[in-house]
Amino acid sequence: MVCEDGIDLLDLYSNVLELRFGVIKVSSGCDCINKYVEQKTNGSNVDLLFLDYKLGDMLGDVVARRIKEQLYQDYLDICL
Repeated sequence: MVCEDGIDLLDLYSNVLELRFGVIKVSSGCDCINKYVEQKTNGSNVDLLFLDYKLGDMLGDVVARRIKEQLYQDYLDICL
């Protein structure tokens, strides 16, 4: 999953990663949390999260904390 509020960067990161991996693109912290919950609810795994630190709606460390501590306790690599 790539979470970046700059559309050009979101497209760049996603295009490179999509050459080898399935990529989920989101552009806000709220969308990132919601999409992660949706994936987990559907039984899908998110193995790696590339997360912008300064998102328009919240900071990346808040998103990471909510995903790792409050929503799901399983293993997830997060790159801020």
